[in-house]
Amino acid sequence: MRPCAMRSFPLPTAIGWWICLTVAVTDVVLIETLNFSVKADWTLLRSAVLLALLAGFTIWYARRPSTYRLAVCTSAIIYLAIYSIAVVLMSYLFAAADMPLADATFVQADRALGFDWMGWLSWVNDHPGLGMILAYAYQSSMPQVACVLVLLAFTNHHEHLSQFLTLFWLTTVTTITISALLPAIGAYEYFQPARHLYENLAPSGGIAHIDQVLGLRNGTDRIIDLANLNGLVAFPSFHTQLAVITTWAFWRVPVVRYAALGLNGLVIMSTPTQGGHYLVDILAGGSLAVLFILVLQPSVRIALGNSLSLPRPLVRLRDR
Repeated sequence: MRPCAMRSFPLPTAIGWWICLTVAVTDVVLIETLNFSVKADWTLLRSAVLLALLAGFTIWYARRPSTYRLAVCTSAIIYLAIYSIAVVLMSYLFAAADMPLADATFVQADRALGFDWMGWLSWVNDHPGLGMILAYAYQSSMPQVACVLVLLAFTNHHEHLSQFLTLFWLTTVTTITISALLPAIGAYEYFQPARHLYENLAPSGGIAHIDQVLGLRNGTDRIIDLANLNGLVAFPSFHTQLAVITTWAFWRVPVVRYAALGLNGLVIMSTPTQGGHYLVDILAGGSLAVLFILVLQPSVRIALGNSLSLPRPLVRLRDR
């Protein structure tokens, strides 16, 4: 795959920045409309200054072929840092919509599929070694994203990295929108298992968000602390989506592809106990990720364009 054409700020594509701006504007409008306030400390200001400096370095690095790969990496880091804050803020604001919780429906669906969440929790807890492995795997998702940015940038898979950033905003925006319409509090709050049933686990991802979600839904929490942000989404599972798209990203680099496949298999396996997810959360998340990956493939985009009778110029192999 050819690298992206040299430009002063290599990644992402223009639509990526427009999506980021749209999410940020949505945040501002909802903050004002819903009477929210945002709490930030000096850490945020230092981060903003660091990102500004990094942007300046990126423009400088992009001028020279010898440092262009570094510019690709830093521009991707800047985008993900800014976009992630905006999209997590949006997840908090959407949670305040207070739509009826769908946990009971998801539990019924799990039972129809033959999955017993309480039984799975108890089994994993009875195998502490496995529980520890799953805990580490669950926490590896965001570090894996950082590795994707560095690895694809410095191995000249720049267009693939651009597609990964596209997958990131596609999955997050879709996930947060669906979760606003079909919110769930998660399996730990729904089943409320006794503490001894998960004493050998460290399910922070499945528990830490509960008070925040309840406060956002009943209107008692209208302060968003940027230093204490948690993942609020239950359905569909974003950890599952991240596992799928990072495996897809790593697949371009043969030396790590099978290690990434194994690690992300463990990430998906960890989501019920570590993230408090139902099986249907995982199935929905995995299906969405695979769907978006397929849509980004040139052959699929061309086929879709032909079937919809779109003008050929609108179906491009490369989105500059």
